[in-house]
Amino acid sequence: MFGRRILILLHFSILPFCFTSEEKHLAKHLFSDEEIQEDVKAVDLVIQAPWVEQNTLDVQRMETKRESNRLTDAQKALFDRHWELETIQANDFLNYTGK
Repeated sequence: MFGRRILILLHFSILPFCFTSEEKHLAKHLFSDEEIQEDVKAVDLVIQAPWVEQNTLDVQRMETKRESNRLTDAQKALFDRHWELETIQANDFLNYTGK
């Protein structure tokens, strides 16, 4: 009986390590560096597009329906995050200059 308890305790103490290595392997498999670089390049191309839209803070947001429809969901998230940061920086600048 005592031997079974030790075996069960050993079994459960090893389980977290098994799942941890599996999660790391799964995460590496889901997103490769090449896929991430492709997403970043696609977003950079949209950001450099010649079409400009002004928002209320006079920050230029280069986005058109035609361009943004070509992006995947992950790329759209990167694009939106880029413009969130631009807007935050513009707000900080306006607050600093007192405009």
